[in-house]
Amino acid sequence: MATEPYIPRMMIPLLRIERLQAMLVKALLLVSFVTVGCGDSEGASNTDLASQAPQIPVPDAKQFALGDHAGKVVLVNFWATWCVPCRREIPALAQLRRDFSTEDVTIVGISTAEYGAPDQVRQRLATYIGQSDINYPIYYDETTEVTLHYNEMAPFINIGIPATLILDQQGRVHKRQLGVPFRDGRPDPHGILSEDIQRLLDG
Repeated sequence: MATEPYIPRMMIPLLRIERLQAMLVKALLLVSFVTVGCGDSEGASNTDLASQAPQIPVPDAKQFALGDHAGKVVLVNFWATWCVPCRREIPALAQLRRDFSTEDVTIVGISTAEYGAPDQVRQRLATYIGQSDINYPIYYDETTEVTLHYNEMAPFINIGIPATLILDQQGRVHKRQLGVPFRDGRPDPHGILSEDIQRLLDG
């Protein structure tokens, strides 16, 4: 008898999606998030974030070109502002940015399947970036086109977010971390991701 796949702890599952147009994917993801009912009692409400938003532009995810970072290790983190596990992982990513030189390692976050009008989402993201002291670039994947592109490289949509891909200096997927990485029963995103990056830097 077939068994259900193991779902790592501290992540938000998404619907199983294959070969759908980008806008339909976004709609289905949003339905999935509502169905899952991601509880969030931490921080300001989405309405509060939008009302507090500074006028800081958040670039479209299509502006991130992997080819521009050839020769570097690249970490791409897929997340959303409503996702509690995603938010808990951010301090570890910020520490990784401080640990590794920008000449050797690129770290980016791609916000995917956010809900609300695009302008409201960009305002919410801008506010959250400022409030969370995020020190690496954040992009907004409004159409989920970029999310789908990376999902073809290393599938994660059918499991959930956060999802982190680490690519080597030739742009090949070296590691796929689904959910907040755990070690010995405890979350250790900084330690595990740091080791993954350092392994590639050491050759």
